[in-house]
Amino acid sequence: MTRRVFWRSLAVVALLAFSGFAAKRSFAGSISVVSGTITSGTVQYVPVSGTAPNGNTWASYMSGTSPVSYFVVPGPNDVVAGSKLGTLMFDPKGKNASTVDYRYGYFGTIGSGTAGPYVFTTGTGNPGSVSTSVIERTMPAGVWSNITTFPARLAGAISLTNTPTLITSGNNIASTSGWFDLPWSFGAVAPTVTQSLMFSSTAGQGFRAVASVNNPATLNLLGYGNGIGMFLWLETGVTGNKYGAVIPVQAVPEPSSFVLAGLGIVAGGIQLRRQLRRGSHRTSSSAQ
Repeated sequence: MTRRVFWRSLAVVALLAFSGFAAKRSFAGSISVVSGTITSGTVQYVPVSGTAPNGNTWASYMSGTSPVSYFVVPGPNDVVAGSKLGTLMFDPKGKNASTVDYRYGYFGTIGSGTAGPYVFTTGTGNPGSVSTSVIERTMPAGVWSNITTFPARLAGAISLTNTPTLITSGNNIASTSGWFDLPWSFGAVAPTVTQSLMFSSTAGQGFRAVASVNNPATLNLLGYGNGIGMFLWLETGVTGNKYGAVIPVQAVPEPSSFVLAGLGIVAGGIQLRRQLRRGSHRTSSSAQ
């Protein structure tokens, strides 16, 4: 009887632990940022180093009020944690972003024919817009006035008439206002690209923040070089282009959630078995 109760109880513990794990594996389109740690799906990330090339701490960009992005590069735990190298995330810090624009390569040559690492569906317009647990390389749910998904450019404009059109409830949302104001993970947009390549000062390589193809932004805010390691974004109701930092991050070196859940099952089972044995021993002693 004791063994039967034990295994039934252990099955319940396992079911609860697995349910919690399954819940954590829900769609990774959304991200959260707490005290310098970025969580996307079941994986946590932190900046690769403490400071940007200009000497400013990454923490100052992460805790500031200006939107930033995160790009996952190889780290000591990327294989174990399944960190999804090349994942690109956007944290608007609550600002009503109406446009996001990530470009790769040299200022004057970024366009539809430019070679680049982005693996979004090629084309313009709205390629579905709603991500699922299987396909993450799309934009947040809602209607976009324009989406550009070329190998060297990933950009989206919500509205050309100052009308908020993103969905604010339901699945795969990144909006509370109709604008892009909630953190979002685009998924692995460039899974084979290294940190040195994406933040390169070599012409034709790396993230580049530009106002347009023919009008390079005179920016060296991070210390990499002119516009390097940055992206362009627009805020509804505010005139002018804005620029944010793309922060290289890597997986936090710790066991996966599933391993922790498994340890919890074993520990809980051992503790339960000990308690049942003690109860059985006391019953036998009382009978004597």
